[in-house]
Amino acid sequence: MLDLVTNPRFDTCAVLAQRPGRAQLVAREFGIAAAFTNVTAMLEAVNPDAVVVATPPAVTPTILRTVIDHGCLALADKPAGARAAHLHELLHHDGATSVVVGYNRRYQAHVRHCRSLLHEAGQLIVQQVRCTWRAPFATRYNSTDTYRHTARFGDGVLLDTAGHVLDTLIYLGLGPVAIRDTRAERGGAAGADVAAELLLTLAGTAQGRIDIRNDDDSDADEWRIEITTNRGRLALARDTLTGFWHDQPIIMSGSDIRRPVDDLLALAEGHATYGATLNEATEVLELLDTARHHAEKAGDRKRWQRPRAKALGRLNGSC
Repeated sequence: MLDLVTNPRFDTCAVLAQRPGRAQLVAREFGIAAAFTNVTAMLEAVNPDAVVVATPPAVTPTILRTVIDHGCLALADKPAGARAAHLHELLHHDGATSVVVGYNRRYQAHVRHCRSLLHEAGQLIVQQVRCTWRAPFATRYNSTDTYRHTARFGDGVLLDTAGHVLDTLIYLGLGPVAIRDTRAERGGAAGADVAAELLLTLAGTAQGRIDIRNDDDSDADEWRIEITTNRGRLALARDTLTGFWHDQPIIMSGSDIRRPVDDLLALAEGHATYGATLNEATEVLELLDTARHHAEKAGDRKRWQRPRAKALGRLNGSC
């Protein structure tokens, strides 16, 4: 909302929320003329050019269909759906190209620069990718401040955070990828997954292993992607891109971040967007569907334990 009201090219004409009091409160705080609790009523009353859909993923696809049926452009908060099937129904809709999904990393300049380096490398062989996300996930999925406290198994860090990682890998061009195995740890108020590990392989290659870890850590909020290739190594973090590439050191700040709402202007003017297409968002959800299947199949099997020493690893069969 702040990005919209501080950009002179937008005239924010309405706000909608399920609870009337919340919609009215936001409308007052930001000086917006109208507040609604029904999507169709809002669209018919104010006839907007574009809509930002920042709702829980389970309801986003239904709202998106209503919005694009009305002829509006749409920016959807990631992941834009809880299951791939929910977005499949939108892919063949006439208005599918008028939707962009705001996966955060795509808007960061140092992530885009990393993508350029990988795309321009030529004869690139990806040997290993390690992705680590650490945050107080258990606290998030227990708090009643957002809808997350109602999230069930498979709709916690797998849908939310692992989706971020998978989209970033797709954006960087490190695909196609396939899910090899998944483990997840329950801990949310409704049994959501609050920690997870995924193993992926680069499809069609004998090389290339991708490890994704989503660790519950009450004292951290950080992420890192380390990419090892035949051309060098790159490390992406929240604030920096570092590494050694083609025998040259790389260091770049991550301070330059574009506003996702600007994608609505790009759509209106026929320009390329920074966010994900519905096709890309669906690809992420297809991978997550497979990851959930592996996690559920694992059942109550002991969560992965990395050996603390080689001897312990031999004793417990991990090596």
